[in-house]
Amino acid sequence: MKEAKTENKIIETPVITIDDFYNEEKTLIIHNYINIRGKMVLNKEEASLLLIELYKFVNS
Repeated sequence: MKEAKTENKIIETPVITIDDFYNEEKTLIIHNYINIRGKMVLNKEEASLLLIELYKFVNS
């Protein structure tokens, strides 16, 4: 029986928000597709965008 591999094909651009309302410190929230195994699935372009946002968050 072949295992379904759809979880590796569905990738969405990461959407990142910074929450400073519910926490005293700013909190980075990543809204993204999480596959069946609970892993975040990113291609190279999405990973690059995420790294840029993380850099901006850390240096803010």
